[in-house]
Amino acid sequence: MFGIALLAGRAGNRTAAESIAIRHENVELLQELTRQKEADARRFYGKGLGLTEAERSMVFERFYRTPGARQNAPGTGMGLAIVRDIVRAHGGYIDVESELGVGTEFSIRLPLAKGERL
Repeated sequence: MFGIALLAGRAGNRTAAESIAIRHENVELLQELTRQKEADARRFYGKGLGLTEAERSMVFERFYRTPGARQNAPGTGMGLAIVRDIVRAHGGYIDVESELGVGTEFSIRLPLAKGERL
């Protein structure tokens, strides 16, 4: 689910800050875009099951699906692995923070193209 949302996150207008909601089936994720001096930073967050520490350490592995995802959503476990690879290929980074029973937040930071500034 998060992989779909992260891939669906558009490059966006080149504004200093932007927020949009992404809805997929019964889950709503919020996306926040902020432009920093030399990078675009995106945060995706949603309320829900959250992740355990063990799940957080595996969430970017190919074909890994949490028990909750296996029960509640279709998928292959490839989405977040693909997003991680795309982000890394562009010189950026992705991170995940989560609290069990509260929700999960993914942060992506991508460097701006040469000569592109706020």
